[in-house]
Parts: sequence; C-alpha cells; structure tokens
Amino acid sequence: MAEPNDAAIYLEDALDLVQEKYFDKYEEQYHSRFGRTTNKWFMPEPEVVNGDGKTMQYELGPADSVRFQTDPLGNIAAPQNLDAGKLKVRWNRQSPSAHDFTQVTARCQFDIYTIEDGGAGTIVNLADRIYDSVQKDFDEKLAIMRHIGRSAQLGLVNGTPRQADRESWTDSAASPTNSTGMTIKIDTGSIVVLRPNARYDFINPSTGAVRAGNIRCTDIPNFTESSARFEYVSTGPSGGLSTGDLSTVADNDIIVFSGTYNQGMYSFGAYFSTPTEGETFIGGADRTDTGYGWMLPQRINAASAKISKSFFNQAAIAMGYFGDNEQIEVGAVCHPTQHQALRDEIGEAAFVTYPSDDSRSKRFANFGSIGLNYQHGSFGHMKILSDALVNPSHLQFIKNGSWKTLSYGWKGLKALRESGGHWYRMNQTTPNTGRGLIMAADWAGNICDWGTTPWQNCVVYGLAEPVI
Repeated sequence: MAEPNDAAIYLEDALDLVQEKYFDKYEEQYHSRFGRTTNKWFMPEPEVVNGDGKTMQYELGPADSVRFQTDPLGNIAAPQNLDAGKLKVRWNRQSPSAHDFTQVTARCQFDIYTIEDGGAGTIVNLADRIYDSVQKDFDEKLAIMRHIGRSAQLGLVNGTPRQADRESWTDSAASPTNSTGMTIKIDTGSIVVLRPNARYDFINPSTGAVRAGNIRCTDIPNFTESSARFEYVSTGPSGGLSTGDLSTVADNDIIVFSGTYNQGMYSFGAYFSTPTEGETFIGGADRTDTGYGWMLPQRINAASAKISKSFFNQAAIAMGYFGDNEQIEVGAVCHPTQHQALRDEIGEAAFVTYPSDDSRSKRFANFGSIGLNYQHGSFGHMKILSDALVNPSHLQFIKNGSWKTLSYGWKGLKALRESGGHWYRMNQTTPNTGRGLIMAADWAGNICDWGTTPWQNCVVYGLAEPVI
C-alpha cells in the first residue's frame, strides 16, 4: 500500500482493545425432540402400582349355553361355564426374570459455584439448562423405548463404518479409529434416534459384547443418507468416557443407548414383536400358549412387499371381526418413508381434507393435527399418521384407548428430594471427612406399558423399506 494508508492506524493494530460481540439468541443446532405422536396413545393409569404388582381379571369367552335341536321334547342343553383368566403385572426387587417394570433414572451433578453463579457471564445458566432438559429427555427416550422392544435395539449399522472426516458417509475415508472418529449409516431403525451429544454402544450381534461403548454422537450432517458421525471420548467427566475400539465396529452391529442393551421396556415394540415358543412376557405369560392369544395383536406378514392399500383392507377385514357393526376408533401409524410411499401409492385424491370445525376432524384431535384423513369401508374416517419412531418395516393400526402407562410407587419420573430440596451435597473424595462442594440432583421411576386389549390392534410387519 502507499500513503496515507501506510501511516494510518487500524483497529487490527490494537487487538487487545477489541471486545467480543455475541448474538443474543442461544441457537440449538440439532433436531427437535420426538415423542409427542407416540406418547399420546398412552393413558396414565390413575392409581400407581404397589405391593408385588397389579392383577387384571378378564373373560376369555362367554358361557356356551344355547343349543338348537329338532326334537320338541328333547333334553334342555347342559349348563356351561364362562372362561375366566387373570394376569399380574409383576414387581419383584430380587428377581429380574419375575419383574415387568423398567427402571428409569437421571442425575445432574455440578460444583456449588456453577449452581450459585446463576448464569453470570454466560449466555445461559448451565446448571438450569441441563436440569430443565431432564423431563424433555425422559419424554423423548420414553417414546423411543416404547417402539424398540425389550432388547432396546435402536437400529443396525448399515454397511462398513468409515472415518468422521467428511460431511457424509459416502465421501468419508475408510477404516475408522479411536483417533479419527467414525461415520455410520443406520438401517432397521430411524436416524432420529441418533442425537448429537448422546452416547451409544455398538454391540456384536453374535456375542452380545460391546465392541465400542459410550461413544458420543457429534453430529448428523446428512439426514438424507441416514448417517451420523461419532467420536471416541478419552478426556472429561468420568461418565462420558468411551471404551472399546471403533475400528472393530462392523456391518449389522446393534446400536443402543449406552448401558441399555436388553434393558428395554414392555410397550409397542414388545407387543408387536413376533412371539417365540417358550417366551416369558408380562406376568410370565408365553403368548404362544393357549389362553394368552389375547395378548397378540393381529399380525400380517408383508413378506418384503411394499406398502399398499391391500394391507389396509386385510387389517380392516381382521379387525372387522371384533364386533357387529362396531365402529373401530383406530389410527394407522408408520415411518415417514412409508407414509410418503403410501401417498404415492394410493394417490392424493384418496385423502380427505376436513375443515377445522368439522366434527370428524375433532374426533381425532387426540392423535395430533398432522396426518392424512382417509375413509375406509370398515374403519370409517381414520387418520394415517407419520411417526419417525415407528419401525420402518411396520404399519401399525392402533386402537385408541387400549393402552395404559403403569407406574410403580409414584407416577412417571420423580425428583428424589432430601431434606425438602432436590439438590444435595455429595461426600468429599476423602472418605468419612464430611460433605464436599459437589452437588447432585437425582430422578427415578419405574414404568410398564399395558395393553388392555392388545388383540384389538394390528401390525403389518416385514414391509419393504422404501428408498425415497
């Protein structure tokens, strides 16, 4: 440059004078919480469960009393009895095999100065931000766990993992390591169950051993290819440290939230699963035994066919046997990819739009406002809902009002209070020397979802997963 530019003083010549300027809003760079569509199907049971559980009594069949005959002086029909049954939702502290509830817990832990700071000098109060997110995290994870069954399998690794060096799996380099990170694609599950900053285990399906554990998801830069990036964490708080070796993670490895493999809950995922002979279900029941068929939803094997109107017809015929001219208050739910494939298959003209003040629209308010209005001969007016948490190979017909949430001892996730407050001081690192300056807050709950009439629901399973 030349004069007068060379002699001029610029702000960059006195950088120590510069003060950082920040935007006022604290932006969230991750997808919003899921679960509202799923959780609306479940009604909380008014009374909590105590003792060793709660028993439902039911009638499997009425008395078979009436007979016809041609002899006007013939004998009157022999008396018959009804077929009664009962089943207990079990609570057992000592034997998990005789226990049907699933425990859920959470903890926040900070030093006393972070809590007392109140967010001074930071855009948000760190302690409050994490504390206030616990209930949201519970609601979402509850919805996720409701769909994935007792194994707690979120999905499978799709293809050979690659390094976390590019924005997509396709462009990433081969052979991940603990130092380079890992990019995977997911199938047999939904990409939305992978959330930035959440921790996951990758399980060897042959042995059940953890290949890599407590691995942090860093981001999901490519939803269209259902891929996410992960890092191996070797420094920081002890609860966030990783284990194992990312280079050993392989195609079809099982993905679970860290520490939850085979720790799932009884809900949609368990009820809609294929029964196995000798299984132990809620109450110790084997759903393949006579007398327990009522615990099985109606099942239609799609045998890898794509979603179509014919599956609605099959479900309607099966569910039409429930009663004479009985109006079935049912909603159909499927993964967004199946939802779009159905729109393409049936055509937009098949779906009905109701004004917001129409009584038919109000009838389905409890299902949420997002869904297709479809009219069927047996189902009548029904909603076809899109829920990203539904198994991508399923189409579920859910009977409204037939699902309950049972809680043991207290309802839902409870803040465990001590001396009237939630926060408590933890012991110092040196044993038996008193309380220190680290504070914690804990939550706990025990829940189990109960189908009052599972047989009045229906699942089409084995659908071909569409490529949109």
